[in-house]
Amino acid sequence: MESARRTHLESPIQAFMTASVVTVRADASLTDVGRILERERISCVPVVGPNGAPLGALSRTDLLEQGRRHAAGHGGAVAPTPLATAGAMVKRPLITTTPDTTLSAAAARLVKDRVHRLFVEEAGALIGVFSTLDLLGAIKGARVALPVEKVMSHPAFTIEVGATLAHATDRLARAHITGLAVVDEDGWPLGTFSQVDALAAKDRPGDTPLEDVMCNAMACVHTGTPLYRAAAIAHATRSRRVLVTQHREVVGVVTGLDFARAVSS
Repeated sequence: MESARRTHLESPIQAFMTASVVTVRADASLTDVGRILERERISCVPVVGPNGAPLGALSRTDLLEQGRRHAAGHGGAVAPTPLATAGAMVKRPLITTTPDTTLSAAAARLVKDRVHRLFVEEAGALIGVFSTLDLLGAIKGARVALPVEKVMSHPAFTIEVGATLAHATDRLARAHITGLAVVDEDGWPLGTFSQVDALAAKDRPGDTPLEDVMCNAMACVHTGTPLYRAAAIAHATRSRRVLVTQHREVVGVVTGLDFARAVSS
């Protein structure tokens, strides 16, 4: 069984990657970039110049940071994005790899560069994207049986449901994370609050109750759950984090990078 699992993880990512790449032009507004990320359900997009050559990447984290800076003095948590262009905001390069890279090597690269996707390049052209979401499907297929408690990040970053939008958004930024577990007064999970939710609430005042803008959908497993089952749940629900519970409390979280770390070479 261990040999079969390892063989599966040495498969090339070409069989698992998303074989299309959504890009934005350098003159696109940040508002348009946000709409594309939401529509395509992705967290990062390459920015290309007039000749189609990639200039770099723009992520949801970049949009949220820019929105928080613009919110200063406006009374909100994330002010509506001003008229700026994608090209002017690019500050990180594309992290690329080749289609013959193995799953385990790609996982190691994700962990090393602390990114959630690799852009797949061949003969100078972008031919696909391999993300932590794609990796989840591979982990499910490999039936990696390691208990989630062995790979989870802990303690989990949580926030009580009685907090405000401004407090939750600030906690996301200060902790340099993409999502929080929202819990009740007894620590029981009620949902999550992520960068997606923060950007969706950009027109709301900062004192908006968190309960009005949080996401009630969540992926939740017990500490002893095998990794492949947690991956299957996350893959099916497109969840970027799985909450891990014990005795009705959140004790950890398995993020895309935690999944990657568990199977990296």
